[in-house]
Amino acid sequence: MAVRSSSCWPASSSGAIVRPSALADKAIQRVNGASLFSRRQERQGGSDVAESADLEVSAAATLLMSRGGRRTFVPVARSFLQERKPGGGAAPLSWFVKTKRRRALDLYLLAHALASTEPYDVALPARTWALAIGLPDTASSRVSISTSFTWLEQRKLISSERDGRERRVWLLSESGSGRPYRHGVVGGALDYFKLPYAFWNEDWSSQLDLSATAVLLISLSLSEHFSMPQERGGQWYGISRDTVRRGLATLVNLGLLTSKTTYRTSVRSPTGLIEQRRYTLTGPFARQMRPKGRAPASPSAAA
Repeated sequence: MAVRSSSCWPASSSGAIVRPSALADKAIQRVNGASLFSRRQERQGGSDVAESADLEVSAAATLLMSRGGRRTFVPVARSFLQERKPGGGAAPLSWFVKTKRRRALDLYLLAHALASTEPYDVALPARTWALAIGLPDTASSRVSISTSFTWLEQRKLISSERDGRERRVWLLSESGSGRPYRHGVVGGALDYFKLPYAFWNEDWSSQLDLSATAVLLISLSLSEHFSMPQERGGQWYGISRDTVRRGLATLVNLGLLTSKTTYRTSVRSPTGLIEQRRYTLTGPFARQMRPKGRAPASPSAAA
């Protein structure tokens, strides 16, 4: 497999090329030096739990800054969210949700943010991957990282290999077909949505649970004012009604989503009216962050 040329990485003030893993390690050293890192032990059900403050933000943000360039978002193909046919259908996102693979989803999205140019690969040590998604620097965290990447490979979303002490990851098609990755292109046409870097830089990656992250990704792929009937989650995206309900509620409670209820007439309703709820993303995920491209395949796209 091809290896990224070192000339793709930014240079230091002395002119030396600096790899993202080296920049991340410097950030991690500062973190472990206590300027950004605080560790405390809590007792939860008899187990010691170590927590970090601001660690996931500084590590992930440092990795993104190390890329250079001016892009402020990650393009992700809509085929990751739903089958590209009228009415939609289950796609790779549902695999993460059904098997409760939040860490694997965190890694997958971060890999997309970092592997932004051909050959769409990124190499980092396991400890850097762990710290970047908010895990402590422990042996068990490194095992968790390895397990998650193996799971992603088995689903044909990435390929990877050991590169010294680093794991080098190559992106594959977001559809899970195992085909080569094509940047924002599906079937010869642009068909992607934008995930803003604010997802990491503003710490939403650690604040949102799996349900909220899934619903956020779906919401980013839809029109400005969209409907998302909870009972259609399975048909359109392969996720449960409860997942949609919890995700919407979390995003509304955190101020990332607003809702407005309207009514339309219908002879099928006993009252003659049918309630419709429209949602709108706000803040760093608002409409201006979206790309132009093909409309979503779900019936909600036209709503």
